[in-house]
Amino acid sequence: VLKHYAKFVRPGAVMVDIQNTDPNVLALAFQHNTKQTMTVVLANTSASPTTILGLNLTNAPGTPVTYTRYLTDASNDCANMGTINVSNGNAI
Repeated sequence: VLKHYAKFVRPGAVMVDIQNTDPNVLALAFQHNTKQTMTVVLANTSASPTTILGLNLTNAPGTPVTYTRYLTDASNDCANMGTINVSNGNAI
């Protein structure tokens, strides 16, 4: 998880509010206005895989229209998992 923060949360980024209802998922979000990026880091603390049903980004000013997903687990080391498009504030 540290690699995700070090690689994607750049100097000048500001932590923004994020709400999460899954007690097994740690969630932090950072917005970088100059670079026009937002980084959301989700860390599953349980021993089992979990599915994130969606991200609601409606209250995020300047929200990017696409996000790139990266995965670190027993088989992947910060692997690029493709992009997610944002439609009406929801990552789909």
